[in-house]
Amino acid sequence: MAANRDVATLSDVFAHAMRWGAVDINPCIGVHRHSERPRDRAVSDAELATWCAHASPMIRGYTVLKHLTGMHQQDLLALTDQQITASGIAYGVLKSARRDRSGRQASPRRMLIE
Repeated sequence: MAANRDVATLSDVFAHAMRWGAVDINPCIGVHRHSERPRDRAVSDAELATWCAHASPMIRGYTVLKHLTGMHQQDLLALTDQQITASGIAYGVLKSARRDRSGRQASPRRMLIE
């Protein structure tokens, strides 16, 4: 919900202002946030194709790689050449609280063809 993000942004601004000594309190602390449900639908192939038709080559490659692997942004942007092999892409999940680096595999074959 947009209101939750607005409160989060304002809270961050006030936190910085408090550190700088510009304000004494953060009025956003304790503000009721609306409950949100996670998204429950995936992007269709047609939607992805429409997006890719208008995206730059670099953004298109990032988007397709992300769509095909399901990797988190942080994991995808942290990829190195050593992680990409003929058998797949070895990566860990950086976003999880446990910092799981168990070595998941994603196949690059379809990505390289496209």
